[in-house]
Amino acid sequence: MGVNWIFVRASDGSKMPFFDNLRESQTDVQEVSQFELGYKHSADNFDLYATAFFNEVTGDSFVAQPGQPAPITTNEAYDVELELDFNYYHDNGFSVNLGATLQDTELTQASNPDNVGNQAQRLANWQVRITPSYDLEFDNGM
Repeated sequence: MGVNWIFVRASDGSKMPFFDNLRESQTDVQEVSQFELGYKHSADNFDLYATAFFNEVTGDSFVAQPGQPAPITTNEAYDVELELDFNYYHDNGFSVNLGATLQDTELTQASNPDNVGNQAQRLANWQVRITPSYDLEFDNGM
């Protein structure tokens, strides 16, 4: 048995520059649009999440070499995130979390036209996370 959910989320907002951006004189505010459609299943000893994303960031920039101009780009990303959480609810206290993300990013606009169609900087095509943990309970209730 288990519990199933389907969810939809949409957001449209802005992202202010980080300190490092300000240090490089990048003061542009980025516009961010994001859409998600997902499925969640929760059972006694595991949870399964599958989420499809689309996001667009307008006004993104990246400084490859300090002191050089930062090209301004628009990024689009299509993502699929699959996450499987193993949760063992018995006396041994051991659990393992396994998560994976697949995504396809593309620069759709850039101040340098040669960059259009390239993959966005610092966004991996895939990643896998394995997180083991152990939960200890002490006699004093902590």
